[in-house]
Amino acid sequence: MTSALRVAALAAANMGTSVSVVLVNKWLFNRYNFRFPSFVTLVHFLFTYLGVIACKVAGIYQPKPLKWRDVMPIAASFCGFVALTNLSLNLNVVGTYQVFKIMTTPVIMAIEYFVYGKTISLHKTAALALVCIGAV
Repeated sequence: MTSALRVAALAAANMGTSVSVVLVNKWLFNRYNFRFPSFVTLVHFLFTYLGVIACKVAGIYQPKPLKWRDVMPIAASFCGFVALTNLSLNLNVVGTYQVFKIMTTPVIMAIEYFVYGKTISLHKTAALALVCIGAV
């Protein structure tokens, strides 16, 4: 399999599993009136951890030593993001959830611009604008 075909297949698999997880979560929240999005987040993290361990055992990647204090801010942000998106999915319809999730990136870009003075290229801004317009 060529490199480009492999990347396309992995991207499609990622998209398919992401959409499936959202739909299954929403079905669980609605069909069974399951009102514990934090528990769903815990299950997500457990399966992610097991997947990472399986990939390590399979030799797909080599872990790198990192300092806890360097990793904790981004790890806490990621955990908070997943927990809050599951809460959003529990409280909103899938369309609203998707818009909120997509709009995270422009908000982060705005924070980086106004707080850190970081600029984004015109190509990246145009691509993000297309994604945001497509979500709305």
